[in-house]
This record gives sequence, structure tokens and C-alpha cells, in this order.
Amino acid sequence: MRTTETLAPARGRLERPLALLRANPTLIPALAAVVILVALGGSEAGFYPIGNREHPGLGWYPASLLLLALLVAAAIAVPPPRPLPRAVVAALALLAGFTAWSYASIAWAEQQGVAWDGANRTALYLLVFALFALWPITARAGMLLLGALGLGITGLGLVELLKADASAEPLLYFIGVRLAEPAGYINANVALWTLGLWPCLYLACAREVHPVLRGLALGGAGLLGCLALLGQSRGWVFALPLAALLFVALMPGRARALAAVGAVAVGIFFARGPLLAVHDAFTEAGFDGLLADATRSILLLAGVLAVVGLLAALADRRVRLTQAQHRTVDRAAIVAVAIVLLGGGGAAVAAAG
Repeated sequence: MRTTETLAPARGRLERPLALLRANPTLIPALAAVVILVALGGSEAGFYPIGNREHPGLGWYPASLLLLALLVAAAIAVPPPRPLPRAVVAALALLAGFTAWSYASIAWAEQQGVAWDGANRTALYLLVFALFALWPITARAGMLLLGALGLGITGLGLVELLKADASAEPLLYFIGVRLAEPAGYINANVALWTLGLWPCLYLACAREVHPVLRGLALGGAGLLGCLALLGQSRGWVFALPLAALLFVALMPGRARALAAVGAVAVGIFFARGPLLAVHDAFTEAGFDGLLADATRSILLLAGVLAVVGLLAALADRRVRLTQAQHRTVDRAAIVAVAIVLLGGGGAAVAAAG
């Protein structure tokens, strides 16, 4: 027979998630939207309107209907607060105006079917923006959504890597011997992995997140970075360092951000040989072996980073710095970023002659 004493621990475990839902009543629709976005990422990056035998997965037409249903349900259950912040109103008005203009352009478009698809895609963007912008959320809920996005894309990447490695025809996952799946297009694929990389790094830097999740997030960041490198996108090589520097500069805990970015960068640097060899040393006869070596390197790096992230998070919980010490450490991180910027700029100028 259950007693009050036996029920108390269960109530205690439920109290925190229930409190989170009370403070963020639209959190469940927002999480569902994240799941839909990750599913689109795994379905040719949402390129096709409707999934079929040739292109299975979630099409962006059914995804739009699901997002519309979530938005309507949220608006009925929890009407958006009034007045809305001016920035939100302005952004919604501009995006809604652009959507209306897209539909209006069908009237003079030479290819009205293409214009119709383009307008509907714009409406999808409007739905996603409205679902996340109309209701304020707490920092903890925002972290949960970012974590779900980052770890969801990490799971997607892990599955895709293992499928390619186990496939009897692994070259079907590549275009020009550069990883192109699940997006079906190299640059879109690299963008998908990079989209998940930053939330994972953010989660790995957050002291309030459980150490196990911080470790998994750091390992996920390493895995996604390696998958992006398999795409060998030239634009990514130039854009990623700048994005990493901005990430470190804008994060509240710059020292943690610098450590996380540095750990992933160093790990990918040491693992780069087998990854680049997939393309650079390609032969049809040896491709299976090259991909197997790259897969082992990626999984090993992700595992090592996960352990390093876990140990660092456990140590981080024990260390307590004063405000003055925090400022000193953050300033040191800014100096490190400035040195990297100056050094990288000098190297680029020297390389350019």
C-alpha cells in the first residue's frame, strides 16, 4: 500500500518539470516544433513538399500543417500576452508583409506553380517564427529548446553516419565524394550539422546543465563538426572560425565557451587525417575502408569529448569564483580571442601575398 512517504519522492521529481511548464505554458508546442524541424532536417532538409517512395520522410507541406495546428492550439489554450514587445510586433509585421507579397507575386509570375510553392515556404517560416516569438519563455526553457535542437541534430548525424558506413553502396550518401545526406546537397548538409553544432556548444558551456548532458553536448559538437568537415565546403572553412570567435565573444561565460570551442577544434584537428582522406585519397576499391576509418575516428573523438566534457562539468561545479575573478577570466578570454583574430588576419594577409 502506498503511503504519503512513498509518494513524496515522486512528487519531488515531478515538481521541477511541472514548475517549468507553469512558467512556460507553450513549452510543449515549442518542443513539438523542434521535433518537426529536426525531422525536416532528416528529410532532404525539407526540400520536397510531400514525401514519397523516391524521397521518403516528412515533406514541408505536412510540416506546415502540423506547425499551423500547434500555433492555433497554443493561441487557443494560452492567448499571447498583451501588449507584445514592439520588436516582436515589428518583426512579425515585416515577415507577414513579406509573406503577403510572396502570395501577391503569383499574379504576375511567369511560373505560377513555383511562385505558389515559394509563397507557401514563406508562410512556413512565418509560422515557425510566430510559434517561438509570440510567447515569452524563461532562460531554462530556452536552454531546453536549444538542447533539444542540438542533440536532435546530433542523433540525426549519428544515425546517418552509421547508415552510410553499414551501407552496401555508401557512395549514395556522397556527391563528389563529399557527404551530402540527409540533405541531398553538400552545402545544405554542412549547414545542417553546423546548425546543431552551436546549440551543443552552448549546452556544454552552461554550468546549470547536468554534467552528463554537458558531456553529451560536447561530444555531439565534435561529431557534428566532423560530419561538416566530411562535406569539405570551402565557405564553411572560412565562415566557421568567424562564427566561433563571435560565439566566444557573445557568451556570458567566455572562458567556458573558449574552452569548449578549443576542445572541439583541437579534437577535429587531430582527427582530420581519416576524415579528409575520404575525399582526398578516394578510390572506388578503397572507399569502404576509408569511410570505416573516418567513422571510427569520429566515434572515438565524440566519445573522448563526451568524457572530457563530463569531467570538466563535474570540476566546474566544485569551483566557485568571485565576481572579480569571473571578470578577470572573461577578460583573458577576450584577449585570447583578439590574439586569434590578429594572428589569423596576419596569416591570411601573408598567405595572400
